[in-house]
Amino acid sequence: TTFEGRYANMGRLADRQAKAKGVNWYEEMCKNAGVFSGNGDKCLPEIYFTEAEEKELADFLQKKKKKRWLMWNPIGSTANKHLKQVFPIMKEILRKFPNSEHFVLGSLMTAPIPDPRVHVVGQHWPIRKTISFMRAMDLVIGCESMILNASGAFDVPKIGFYTHAYPESIGKHFVNHESIVPKNLDCCPCYLIPMNYINIWDHPSKRLLARRMHSACMDRDPK
Repeated sequence: TTFEGRYANMGRLADRQAKAKGVNWYEEMCKNAGVFSGNGDKCLPEIYFTEAEEKELADFLQKKKKKRWLMWNPIGSTANKHLKQVFPIMKEILRKFPNSEHFVLGSLMTAPIPDPRVHVVGQHWPIRKTISFMRAMDLVIGCESMILNASGAFDVPKIGFYTHAYPESIGKHFVNHESIVPKNLDCCPCYLIPMNYINIWDHPSKRLLARRMHSACMDRDPK
């Protein structure tokens, strides 16, 4: 982590940013595991699939034909990882590229756009299936959360929206990776530890930490 959060000590923004400057999380993990020499090593996630999962992917690809498939992950683990303008952008893509189909992850139960080309799959695909089917996509779009991290294991094109960290923190070694960072936002990157404050009400110190993290997201509606 980039700061001590055990007792809700957030630390100053400038200190968090200085401590994490130039740090790539995958490199740090490889260093700790003793498998990183620094001599051009590429530190990427590695994900392996069973024969059954490979067959499931092959069957899924039979439905693709000449379509363009996009996977969206609009909601991350904290308030500073929410993509506010996903659906207007999606509508415009549907207008310009009528052969595109969109697979939306997250907690949505129904499609936010009444279009047969928009599929809400977050409540239906288990996590292993989601990651496996990512390989069939023409583009993966998301905030710096689990889906973007997993996409780094594949050559699939990916766009990451960064607010919690800089692109070099996560996507430094990724292939086919484009990044979008908000401009004129002093609190980016904030390097707050991602935590879902809704699920940790059972511990007073964690509850306080989560509330402070949530309130520390200075820009609730980034442009």
